[in-house]
Amino acid sequence: MFTELKLYVTCFVSFFVVDFIWIGILMKDFYIQQLRSIGRMTADKFEPQIWAAVAVYIALSVGIIQFVLPKINQSTSVVSTFGIGALLGLVIYSTYDFTNLSTLKNWTLALTLVDIAWGAVLCGLVSIIVKFVRDI
Repeated sequence: MFTELKLYVTCFVSFFVVDFIWIGILMKDFYIQQLRSIGRMTADKFEPQIWAAVAVYIALSVGIIQFVLPKINQSTSVVSTFGIGALLGLVIYSTYDFTNLSTLKNWTLALTLVDIAWGAVLCGLVSIIVKFVRDI
């Protein structure tokens, strides 16, 4: 029970930290430009609903723990671990982003492609982190 809880917490914190670095620092201007007309913003700063962000990171954590970790073991390479996690991220983020592109007037193809690529990388990286924590 403690081990599983440790993996969920590791996953959740990893998603939060890595995603914050990407969205809040590295690609901040891109996301502000792309989402300005539809985002929750005050004075060019995102004002997300925290409970909804927490729900996303919980759901992503469940995905990694339930669908990625069972497919990897201690001998699974870092590259394979990244690939399995990235595939899950590709599916999740493609569903989200292409739905938004289909239904939202100001959702752009550029945002769709960047966000899908990021989702794949994010889930791949978090999968590596969680595998490392599980295997130590």
